[in-house]
Amino acid sequence: LGPALRFLFGGNAELAVRALQRGVVSEASSTLVLLEVVMAVAASDTSTFRRLHELEATKTLLELLRKHSDPYLSDSATVPQDTLEILRQSARLVSGILASSPEVLLDCMHRYQNSIVLQRLAVRVARDRQHLQLQLRVNHATNGSLQFFMQALLQLLPQQESSQVSNGERVFALLDDPALPSDSWPYVLDTLQFFQQVLVHFRA
Repeated sequence: LGPALRFLFGGNAELAVRALQRGVVSEASSTLVLLEVVMAVAASDTSTFRRLHELEATKTLLELLRKHSDPYLSDSATVPQDTLEILRQSARLVSGILASSPEVLLDCMHRYQNSIVLQRLAVRVARDRQHLQLQLRVNHATNGSLQFFMQALLQLLPQQESSQVSNGERVFALLDDPALPSDSWPYVLDTLQFFQQVLVHFRA
């Protein structure tokens, strides 16, 4: 089925996203093929990420992250390789969407303010893309970035009885990506660093 899907959807990220949104495929291997199609197109044309935002692909990708990680959050069962790759590809695509512009990043932080996975990815993208962070902090008075980053900080702070925070840590543990640590504190520090940079800019 994989080669047939690549032939049908190859080079057409929008069609692949629509198929994911409509549940055309259900098997992990087929889902992974569609994600790889989207990633291949986006890798060759970064403007694809803005189009993915317009298609509300972020919502679909977050749902894939939830669906394919939930069965493995409460036990130590071995995660199938296809499932791991779905989680990793979904996280990479969400990060690419967030990095496409300051407006897109802030819009996603607002739309998905209750998703700790999204908030983690957003503050990490803002930290790693210096040009993006510069635009966010220079225009903080008009773009609402301080409000959104404060909301993210409150979500990211570890709390003794917060199942959402602990689930976020487990999801990122499954990703097993050194750039996306499972512990909450690196993301808290990313957020505090953003506030520090705003203060430095304000004082300049």
